[in-house]
Amino acid sequence: MPSYDGEHDPAPKSAGRDAAHEDLAYLIDIGAPEDRFRADVLNGLSEPQPFIPPKYFYDAFGAEAFERICETPEYYPTRSESALLHAAAPDIAALAGPHANLYEPGSGAAEKARILLTAFDRPAEYTLFDIAEDQLRNVAASLNQDFPSLRIGAVIGDFTRTLEPTADMFGGDGKRVCFFPGSTLGNFDPEAALGLLKTFKGVLRPGDALLLGVDLAKDSARLDAAYNDAQGWTAAFNLNLLHRLKNDLGAKIRISDFDHYAFFSPRDSRIEMHLTARRATSIELNERVFNFARGQTIHTENSWKFTPKRLADLVAAAGYELTQSWGGSDAPTTDKTQRSDMLLAWCEVQ
Repeated sequence: MPSYDGEHDPAPKSAGRDAAHEDLAYLIDIGAPEDRFRADVLNGLSEPQPFIPPKYFYDAFGAEAFERICETPEYYPTRSESALLHAAAPDIAALAGPHANLYEPGSGAAEKARILLTAFDRPAEYTLFDIAEDQLRNVAASLNQDFPSLRIGAVIGDFTRTLEPTADMFGGDGKRVCFFPGSTLGNFDPEAALGLLKTFKGVLRPGDALLLGVDLAKDSARLDAAYNDAQGWTAAFNLNLLHRLKNDLGAKIRISDFDHYAFFSPRDSRIEMHLTARRATSIELNERVFNFARGQTIHTENSWKFTPKRLADLVAAAGYELTQSWGGSDAPTTDKTQRSDMLLAWCEVQ
């Protein structure tokens, strides 16, 4: 199993507004989220079912571990969705029309956005939106090399926060398309997912669209395998939360007392990830002691799986209409009832 046995590297410093500024048409900083790591851990461990919010997976090691997870044979979502995007890209481009403005919350390395930008008819603008300014600038520089006529802007911040578009944004005269792939929507419980879709709608106009990628409910053995890979990267990713408690917050903890545990819950149609106590143990933080009996768990993540109907109902409640969808890893389809690995959904603002 991959392991982590050292201190985390410090987060990279901001490059500053004057570095590589020519790569960005605009840079909007909506403010870093409040640092609530310690408070969220203390509150979560105090609950009857202890939990730690999954957003704290992602320090430097956590980000690397997740990249490794995506490369494992068992973890199908990244490969399946990329193949589906390639197959569906001509249809999506026709729906987007010429001079589209593509906007991606949680843009990361923008690898899937490149598939769309290549297929689109003279795309006007692409807006990156993520938490790390250095990454935004590096991705923008790379995109400028490959798409020299594309206007590229960036927003720094937490994409769950409301964004008020500025006069600099959305310079193209085509549609605005909010792109949210990667089945990330499944990491939010139903109420939070609804709120997030309403937040995204704030930058869109009637006739604009949200392009969603979600993971479909399927055979539980396939889902269980995807979150329990043989190489142990998912386990390392999950256990890294405890390393963060120890290294970043100074918690007293025996990490070897916990194991990774992930399973599919058919009742809730979701994968649950937990850290399970192998023996009676404790976590001490801020002079508070949290005791765990053997077998007791810390709930770390949910990954909700969708049916086409459930997704259509969710987007309708948020003010969109699911007008076209593509399912499967080989060819696009307009059959909303098809069951396959992933689903892409074109949802128009009403």
